[in-house]
Order: sequence, then C-alpha cells, then structure tokens
Amino acid sequence: MISRPLEILCRWEAGEVPPPEEVQLYPTNACNLKCVFCVTPTGFYCGQQEVPEDRWLEIAQELCDLGVGRVLISGGGEPLLSPATVPMMALFKRHGTYGRMITNGTVWNDESIRAAVKMGWDQVTFSIDGPDAKTHDGLRGVSGCFDSAVSTIRTFGRMRKKSGSDAPR
Repeated sequence: MISRPLEILCRWEAGEVPPPEEVQLYPTNACNLKCVFCVTPTGFYCGQQEVPEDRWLEIAQELCDLGVGRVLISGGGEPLLSPATVPMMALFKRHGTYGRMITNGTVWNDESIRAAVKMGWDQVTFSIDGPDAKTHDGLRGVSGCFDSAVSTIRTFGRMRKKSGSDAPR
C-alpha cells in the first residue's frame, strides 16, 4: 500500500493535480473568552461578517469532493460557536477525512461530545494554558474556564469509554 504523501508526489510527477493533503478551517472569529494574548477581544474582527452555515457546509462538501486527506478546524475564535462546526465534522467523517480540532473546551455539551464520539472524530486538542485554574483563567480572562475545559475532557473520556470508542484522541 502506497502512503498518501507518496501518492500525491507520484500524481504531481505524472502531471496531475492531486487534492490538498490538509486544509485548515476557521469557522468563526467569535470567542467566549478574553485571552490576554489574543487579538479577538480588542475588537479587531468587530463588524466582520461570518460565513453562513450553509456556505460552510458547501465548502466542506467541495473539500470532500476534492479528496482532501485531513482537515483541521480551529480559528480566530472558538470553533464550536459556529453552528456549522458539528455538521461539517460529520460530513468530513462520512467521507473518510481525518479530522482534528483545536478548542478552548468550554462550549462543548453532552450532545456535541456524543456526536464527536459517535462520528469517530479523530482528534480534539484542548488549549490549556496552565496547571491550575488561577493560571489558566488569568490568561483566558474568564473565571471558571479551566474547570469547564477539564470537565469537557472528562466527559469525553466517559463517553468514549461507554461507547467503546478510542476516538477522538
């Protein structure tokens, strides 16, 4: 079996235009935190229009049709604040695309966690900025966000165990 990167190189050499190996999507610039190191709370993105949910789903379908190998959903804000994020995740997984996400971990709920586990989303990376609530919350500008993120991580673990799934990692 030929590796995907080698397959892409062989296709280029043959004069074909292969699909992208990985695409990074920023479904929203909206964020529920006020991180001291981020431009979002400054209002830099204020007034910019967000891409509508139906357009994000069209873009995701176009990427699937192209045969993109991997997708990273992250962004200038918290990805789960976009209503398009979970439906996009499901679409990518139905097409066999490897999916990763970077999140602050505070917006997930039981329904979205259950959906991510059930669809077999591959990887969720939580942004944790310190070993304790005092450090993390101080940097994130919102009291309680450390405990919320840790609770989300634990809920993922419980739901994975209950379902017998090893995804997401």
